[in-house]
Amino acid sequence: MKDLWNSRYNSTVYVYGEEPNTYLKAFFDTANHVGQVLFPGEGEGRNAVYAAKLGWKVVAFDYSNQGKVKAEMLAKKNGVTIDYLVCDAAEFRSDVAYDVIAFSFFHIEELVRKPIFENLFSLLKPGGKVIMEVFSTGNLKYGGIMGPKNIDLLYSEQSLRNLMQGFRLEHIAVETVTLNEGDFHKGQGEVINLLAIKR
Repeated sequence: MKDLWNSRYNSTVYVYGEEPNTYLKAFFDTANHVGQVLFPGEGEGRNAVYAAKLGWKVVAFDYSNQGKVKAEMLAKKNGVTIDYLVCDAAEFRSDVAYDVIAFSFFHIEELVRKPIFENLFSLLKPGGKVIMEVFSTGNLKYGGIMGPKNIDLLYSEQSLRNLMQGFRLEHIAVETVTLNEGDFHKGQGEVINLLAIKR
């Protein structure tokens, strides 16, 4: 899988575009303060760079070395600095207490999901926020033109609710969207958007 992502990102083109995800952008545009934000599985860095431009102190990680290269190039192009690590989500550790954890199409197998999310959520301050957009299980009805084709990598609304124990859900919705995020997120699909606050 790591080879797949390194191969996908090994191009001068940003395969998911250079602009942030629309749902995450709206959150950061309306946030009433800036602070420490973590972007798990951040790929080519489009969301992390956008947050950094707004003044957030950004940490991001992905297990693709090529993703880091692209993200740091994008940060330099935009005149910002991000702290980008290469590691597996199951191995990520940090001494930082984050104000926000932002997930953009962070897809991992359901069997290993719970401990990974619990570890990441443990890094969030009380009152900290989780913002997320992911493909839902219903996305498969669109023929797999975007997102994982393996249902074990997709989310249901209930599976996300189960992961968010200890959080107050401010928003969770299954939505049909038309994405235009580079070559690999182009077309109609079904996503779940979520905003939650750690108790």
